[in-house]
Amino acid sequence: YHRRGAANMARGKVKAAVGDFKKVCVLRPKDRAARVKYDETAKLAKRLAFEAAIAKKEESAFDAVDVGAVRVDDDYDGPRLD
Repeated sequence: YHRRGAANMARGKVKAAVGDFKKVCVLRPKDRAARVKYDETAKLAKRLAFEAAIAKKEESAFDAVDVGAVRVDDDYDGPRLD
C-alpha cells in the first residue's frame, strides 16, 4: 500500500493516496514514516478541497432577476431603472 500511495501521489490522485497511507498505518501502526506520509497527504487533501470550495464562482441573486419582467404601476413616482 505504501508504494501504491506514493504512485497515486505522483499521479495527482490525492484522495486515493490518503486511503493507501491510512491502510499502511493500520497494518503497521509503529511505522513512523507511514504516519508522516499519511499526515502530509491528508493535510494536502484538505487544502485542495478548501481551495476548490473557495474557487467556485457564486452567482448573485440579482443575476437571476429579469428586470424587464417586473411590472411597475403607472402611478409610481420613485426612482426608475432606464
